[in-house]
Amino acid sequence: MRSFVKATLLCALGLSTSLASAAVQSSASIHNLSFQLIDLNPLDGAAFTLMNNAGTSTMSLSVSDSTYGESDSFGRSRQGLLSFTKSVESSLDNASGSASLSTTSLSVHGSAYGPGTSYSASVASGSAYSYYGSNNITLSAQSILVIKADASVFAEALNPQACTSYYWCSNVESASASASMALSYSNGGPLGSVSYNYSDTVSVSATARGAYTESVFVGYRDVYGYGYGCSSYWYYCQAVYEDVVRPATEQSSSDSRSFVAVFMNASNSDVTASLSLNVSTSGSASTPFAQAAALGAPLPAVPEPGTWGLLAAGMLTVGSLNLRRRRQG
Repeated sequence: MRSFVKATLLCALGLSTSLASAAVQSSASIHNLSFQLIDLNPLDGAAFTLMNNAGTSTMSLSVSDSTYGESDSFGRSRQGLLSFTKSVESSLDNASGSASLSTTSLSVHGSAYGPGTSYSASVASGSAYSYYGSNNITLSAQSILVIKADASVFAEALNPQACTSYYWCSNVESASASASMALSYSNGGPLGSVSYNYSDTVSVSATARGAYTESVFVGYRDVYGYGYGCSSYWYYCQAVYEDVVRPATEQSSSDSRSFVAVFMNASNSDVTASLSLNVSTSGSASTPFAQAAALGAPLPAVPEPGTWGLLAAGMLTVGSLNLRRRRQG
């Protein structure tokens, strides 16, 4: 029976220690990207084209754990707007990240836990500056293109490390995330030249600072024995400070927004514009594991039903073996 209990405890311990919470995490995404075409002249047949000879689509991902000397990175760049589809992820023991690009979405995510851990990820497609020659979308004559997308961002910083003073421990944990869309074009038409510049960004950030003791000035007192009132002759007195304990601070922030840009071509010929989509996120942590737990780090996540099933199966197996041995003995 002792071996059964021992095996059970070891299994439970193994499950609990393998599930750790992140000190910082953040994500950003642009999803539900859509192009709605409106034909101002039904007889000519409206159309639009995403060009692959202007602008670029890029993806980068980097995770690092300097304490254990681990790092991983990925990068890809290709000319054109939404010119490739790719999903990548990287996972170290205490830091992870992911990035994804498709024809309808861009997304990044990262998390880090422990001293010397960090991550950064970004996905971008196109360029918002037409005067750089990066026009990457073409719209036919007498038509309107409405470009819509939903954007969401999230950042959280937890488990700050205790410090000796504010100046030595501000922003011990930090995370940020942003998503943006921009459209720019200029063209002539029956009503004259038309210029349009649309740009919108949603972003959040979070920081965590450890508890610290601050020396606060509270007044003056007569310690020199001159007998003057300190309120009137403070230079004859000594400044008095008191130590005040400032509690740890943590942050969690999220935001979302709908992007809507309108590409209108009232001319009698094709017109090009420059479209840009971008998501990025980054974070870094420096809280030692033991100290993070002492300062109220989130408890390990509850194992999923499948995990509990494996644990139960292991307990039954050990129990049956012990019972067989007892009968044979």
